[in-house]
Amino acid sequence: MKIIEEGTRGVALAPGRGKVPVIFEYRDLTLDSGVVVRDVLVGVAEDTGEILTVPAQSTPRIKLARLAVKDETFSVRIPFELNDVLWGVSHELGANPTKFNSALIRFYLHEATGSRVMARRLKRLSTSDLAAKPSKTKLTLRSDSDLLHRVKQVEDREGVSRSDLVRGAVIAVKEDVFDRPRKGRLAQLRAIAEAI
Repeated sequence: MKIIEEGTRGVALAPGRGKVPVIFEYRDLTLDSGVVVRDVLVGVAEDTGEILTVPAQSTPRIKLARLAVKDETFSVRIPFELNDVLWGVSHELGANPTKFNSALIRFYLHEATGSRVMARRLKRLSTSDLAAKPSKTKLTLRSDSDLLHRVKQVEDREGVSRSDLVRGAVIAVKEDVFDRPRKGRLAQLRAIAEAI
């Protein structure tokens, strides 16, 4: 990919005017959805200041801004002890718990959407003694809408709630890190911890 620098001149098609000279500048770009992408390189008509083109190097930032809008938050109630498990796993794997805990839960929910074995494991673990304690603390997680849609399909298919799946995921994390660590799964969790 060729990187275009601010101030570079070129040409672009303008509606009803054909090819016109443009200059590339960093500007805030408002998408059709109303989302504003800050400081993105665009090609601007020299005579009108109208944004006429967006170079390839700006595409990833625009895509990320679109996806961020699709993120949703959801909250579940869990026992204090499960919150302690998440913090303990974060400590064990050397990760920042405020970012890692949500990524960890999303990882297990993603696994459950692609594997009936994992979905059934989370369902089974959600009824374990530790998971069944009174849910006295709220856990708020951020996720993209696509994952939540697939999780809803697991909920319907397995006859469980999202809270059940999250509680089961925390117990699965506990098993995979502390109780019966498997080399492959532990490597995946370490990779997530390092990426956060």
